[in-house]
Amino acid sequence: MRWARLFVDVESRLAAQIVEEERLAAWEYAEAEMAQLDVADRLRAHVDESVVVVTCAGTRISGVVRHVGADYAAVEEGPRDWLIPLVRVGWFQASASAREPRGGVSARLGLLHALRALARDRQSVRVATVDGGAVGGRLVRVGRDHVDVAGPRGVVTVATAAIDCLASAS
Repeated sequence: MRWARLFVDVESRLAAQIVEEERLAAWEYAEAEMAQLDVADRLRAHVDESVVVVTCAGTRISGVVRHVGADYAAVEEGPRDWLIPLVRVGWFQASASAREPRGGVSARLGLLHALRALARDRQSVRVATVDGGAVGGRLVRVGRDHVDVAGPRGVVTVATAAIDCLASAS
């Protein structure tokens, strides 16, 4: 009789230990997966959802994430569209819980690809710079590390490293 109780006790302890080890393994797995995510992945999980993004220079953008490339996010804020280099995202807050990030070929395209598309389309933009300045005009050229913006006082060259964010002129 005593042995029967002893074996039941050992079995219940072993079962509890197994449950705890499985719980711990699941937690460690989730933590390891989270450690692999970057800001692009986090924003991709909110495509077509409302977010508030604040850039490192303090520009606050409240809108809907439309696309996330390799190193930029496209956010629609009412009539205005924004391109935000991911290195300039200070923080963001989403209105919904994150879901599985979306990928695809376009997720591998970088900021320069997006800027070249805007230049080909002869889009007017407002380029906000990290020093708090801004340059407005038509995006005319995109180099390896700069953009040329044609404004009322001529062409201004802006280093891409100095771009805080870029907005459509409308």
